Amino acid sequence: MKPETVLKLVERIDDLPTIPAIALEVNRLLADQEASTAEICRLIKQDQAMVPRILKLVNSSFFGLRSRVINIERAAVLLGSRTLQNAIMSIAVIDSISFESESKDFKLADFWIHAIEVATLSKYLAQKTRLAQPEDAFTAGLLHDLGKIILVQYFPEFFEKVLIEVTENEKSFYNAEKITIGVTHCQMGDILGKKWQLPERLLEVIRYHHEVDLSKGPRSLLNIVHVADLISNRCSLSAGCNIEPNEVQPEASALLSNEIATVNDWYVELAEQIRDGCNFFTKE
Repeated sequence: MKPETVLKLVERIDDLPTIPAIALEVNRLLADQEASTAEICRLIKQDQAMVPRILKLVNSSFFGLRSRVINIERAAVLLGSRTLQNAIMSIAVIDSISFESESKDFKLADFWIHAIEVATLSKYLAQKTRLAQPEDAFTAGLLHDLGKIILVQYFPEFFEKVLIEVTENEKSFYNAEKITIGVTHCQMGDILGKKWQLPERLLEVIRYHHEVDLSKGPRSLLNIVHVADLISNRCSLSAGCNIEPNEVQPEASALLSNEIATVNDWYVELAEQIRDGCNFFTKE
């Protein structure tokens, strides 16, 4: 099957995962520079199931607020509208994706563990380098592999072919996709992200986190998630980190050279945050 045919099939899938209308409406409101915080808060409170989950997240260790937040209005004041948007999107996405995979090689819980680790690492790198807003980085890291969900759920035979290429020829998952089906999870994720009306900064990460598109100029958020993804795949608490220089895109290597060089010093310090994140998002 031709790559363009596969992408057309993705476009035509009727039952792609959907996110709550509130998340789409909040995205729309925040794109409007004249939307007030009060208007956004009124919208959020229309979904009473979402409110306690947002408050639980903003009171978690991810934000480290000194005082407990007990209402959405206070959360908006302390965190800002954009951070609130990211909190809503993170919760909405994880809530929206639930299925039983027929593949013994794919477990949804493992998918989210990797996503949450990349999100936590991305947030840390954003804080250390000040190249991007930390909460933007967390959300971008959480969503970066969204397309794998489509590949596994709707094209399981392609997924199995990719895994065979990974195992037998020692290819990365991304390169194995290009070899076997000519379409990547990045392209599939971009289609889903557009249907969800995600902001362009997040779509860019989903599209290019394996191959930073240098033709489009510096992309700090994209570079952060690219490096965080590599660290997640190449590091462990028991064996340390082993990242080959040729694995890091040149622009990312230049922007985050110090963080890459010292990764063995700080990676272990994030273990508790990653564990807390997994507990929060996967055990609701």
